[in-house]
Formats: sequence, C-alpha cells, structure tokens
Amino acid sequence: SMLIDGSWASSRETMDVLNPATDEVLAKVPVASQEDVTRALEAARKAQKAWSRLTGVERGNHLRRWADLVERHRE
Repeated sequence: SMLIDGSWASSRETMDVLNPATDEVLAKVPVASQEDVTRALEAARKAQKAWSRLTGVERGNHLRRWADLVERHRE
C-alpha cells in the first residue's frame, strides 16, 4: 500500500527493490498508477504551502520525529 494524502492506496502490481551491489531483492513495493501519482503531486503541492511557512527549527523537529518513527518501526 501507498500513503497518499492521508489515505492508503493499494496497487495490484509490485516491483522489486534491488541491492545494486548484489542484485538481491530487498523489498517489493507497489507500482503507482498515473492517478496515484497525480493525487500524490496534488497532496505535495498543498503540503508545501504549510511546510514553507515553518521555520528551519520547526522543520528540523518534524524531520527528527519522522526519523525516530522510521528507526522504531524498521524491520
């Protein structure tokens, strides 16, 4: 699944993510449709307006929180 504008979107198709050094398959990820891409771009444009009003410190705080979440939920 892909998270687009706060909602999960599914895809019937997947593609492999490969380790370029070994060609080992690291993961399978969904293939986005043109509609998915359009929705994601529209969401990004909307989010950019709010993001651009944040200070550098506020942006850094958000990024640190996201990094902490990624670290906590890695496999």
